Amino acid sequence: MEEKDIWSPDLLTESSVEETDLWSPDLLIKYYNEIECLQSGNQSLILPTDDMDVDDTQSSLSPLLKAYAEAMDEGQIQLVDAIVARINQKVSPVGKTLERVAFNLFQPTQNQGCYIKQEASKNHEAAFKAFYEIFPYGRFSHFAANSAILEAMPDDADTIHIIDFDLGSGIQRPSLIESIGSTSKTLRLTSVKAEDYYASNSSIWKFEKTKWRLHEYARSYNIKLITEEMTVQDLMKDIEISKCENRREWLAFNCMANLPHIGSRRSRNDIMIFLWVAKAALVNFTTYKGILTFGRGEEGDMMQNTSTFSSFFSERLRHYHALYESTECNFPDNFAEARLALESLFLGPCVSSPSCFQRWEEIKSGRVSAPIMGLQGLKVSHENLLEVKEMVNARKTLYSVRSEGQNENELILEWRGSPLVRVSTWM
Repeated sequence: MEEKDIWSPDLLTESSVEETDLWSPDLLIKYYNEIECLQSGNQSLILPTDDMDVDDTQSSLSPLLKAYAEAMDEGQIQLVDAIVARINQKVSPVGKTLERVAFNLFQPTQNQGCYIKQEASKNHEAAFKAFYEIFPYGRFSHFAANSAILEAMPDDADTIHIIDFDLGSGIQRPSLIESIGSTSKTLRLTSVKAEDYYASNSSIWKFEKTKWRLHEYARSYNIKLITEEMTVQDLMKDIEISKCENRREWLAFNCMANLPHIGSRRSRNDIMIFLWVAKAALVNFTTYKGILTFGRGEEGDMMQNTSTFSSFFSERLRHYHALYESTECNFPDNFAEARLALESLFLGPCVSSPSCFQRWEEIKSGRVSAPIMGLQGLKVSHENLLEVKEMVNARKTLYSVRSEGQNENELILEWRGSPLVRVSTWM
């Protein structure tokens, strides 16, 4: 088998995918390549209000969502239940954007497991590859992080040690392996092992399977690759040993959390612990000045000025609305089932009301403070900014890319001016 086949759909699934399979990545991407994205003359992203001329369902759904948030603020539980019941009469997984967002927010989890989602789940990894290649969310995040790592990598380091919050399928790493292939450096990949429900039940990616793929790929570039999985506690011990032994090892912490293509949500507590360990290591590791790349797909998740559920919920709706609307540009109405399958697998779990309430509880409890305060933002280079704009085809679609943050250290992927994904770099 040639190395280039390691990341093919055939190896991403346990069984082969026929050309006529609705969930085949090749078929989905074929449709994607034949469709032009929405142009600037289309409907506004702004959520419907009472004075806007929109269809009856969405015009009546918007004030219901507002009333729901206000009732939540006032603690009127019976009224909340009545409003949710009314909302569920107006939502649909195949309706307009706001209807689909509200469907995933308020429908019970078991009701979201519709037939089409169940069928798509049988070929989950092929659907994942299609979603990753069609939509720019994951590719944007991975390119931004990998580019920052390669630019900051010291020439005289013997080992490049990348510590991943979640290695997942390993799809972020092939391009990095290719770039390091021209050097004589050892690449060490460490995936932090989660010890929660997500790790034991929700993740479809098996570490040994990912490890095998990465080693096969690295072998084709004659790279010495070390891949391992550690708990946070073991990682901290290893970093301390490396510091004491003065290894010529450069640390690059990489946290890609709650991005749309992942299809599940890690707890804020897990993310905070990882960022805290990264900060402690970067501040105290004296051999080299390492780096932290932090990508997140939940706009407003780091908010600390959200004082009411209404304001929080409004920001959530705008973010979800932009995310769902951005998927529509790739599918015509007669291919809605394919879009529904991808949305149900990857967007629905992040939009669900349990996830939304969990984020609100974290904000109320004060568990959103960023432990990276004290690190210095590493400015995004002009070259990387131009390349990532080209990658998402920003000049021909309604996606856009801009930089902001401390010392312009953050790249933001937007849809019609609404942020979808952020990647920041720290050292």
